[in-house]
Amino acid sequence: MQRANWTYYLGELVIIVLGIMLSFLLNEWRIGHQERKQERVILENIRENLQEDHYLTEEEAKALQEVQRITQRYLDLEWVPEDSLRYYSGYLQVYSTFPFNNLAYREMEQTGESKFIRNRELLKQIISHYEKDYFAIKEYNEVDKRLILDRIMPYIDHHFPNRNRLLIPENEEQLQASPFQNLVRNNFYFKAVQIQLYQAQMAKMDSLIRQIERELE
Repeated sequence: MQRANWTYYLGELVIIVLGIMLSFLLNEWRIGHQERKQERVILENIRENLQEDHYLTEEEAKALQEVQRITQRYLDLEWVPEDSLRYYSGYLQVYSTFPFNNLAYREMEQTGESKFIRNRELLKQIISHYEKDYFAIKEYNEVDKRLILDRIMPYIDHHFPNRNRLLIPENEEQLQASPFQNLVRNNFYFKAVQIQLYQAQMAKMDSLIRQIERELE
């Protein structure tokens, strides 16, 4: 009788232990499933932001190429009587303030959800993209902005009071002056570097988007 009771209690204990283990396993599976869903949402949002950034970067690069083309006309002195200085000087006063879309990354950073991304190498590249690559472009854009606002615009406002006609004597002299030519040349080179930075950034975004898509698969 005692042996039968011992066997009964042992069986009950085994059932209880198995029940607890199964409960833990189910809980682990549930947590893992939720984390995988959260990881997918994070990566999809980052991919969407990168795709938007790629389109906007491409458009910004095209705009800067047009500015560079007009700037080259200054450097080549392709002046025609009917052209307006206001038209050309307007292009010379363009600078890039391209706002990158990093909402998904910032949300991930603030909530600590980066822990859900299992591919740590991919996470490292995402962090580098937003913390390093974008920072370099923003810094260069700020330098270009200061060139336009602090040097080119004040020079044009001071030396070209009459912008209705390009080839009037006082304008022609200032157009060929070395200080103005140097400002135009600096603007041209700044835009060339910005275009290269944007093109390099688009290539990095393409690579990162492909990696995220492979991870989502």
